[in-house]
Amino acid sequence: MDPRYDLFELPPDSFPRWISSAADLKEAKRQLQALPDPEVGGEYLVRDFYSGSVVAYRAPHLPVGMVVATSSDSKHQARPQVPNA
Repeated sequence: MDPRYDLFELPPDSFPRWISSAADLKEAKRQLQALPDPEVGGEYLVRDFYSGSVVAYRAPHLPVGMVVATSSDSKHQARPQVPNA
């Protein structure tokens, strides 16, 4: 199965850095939780290769969460949620 999700680190004041890929969202979230805490001001995110959407993220002060948007939204709205582990 081809990797659909890419994990990136977004360090503060620097360019995004690719970390790894995962075939499904469950595996991508597992990898996200296994990463060390991001530095202050940084975060990790999971991007769906097919849609280009950010589907999960992790920041130092927030749990792993989903980015939720409806078709009427012009921008994504981040809303932290506890993952379905």
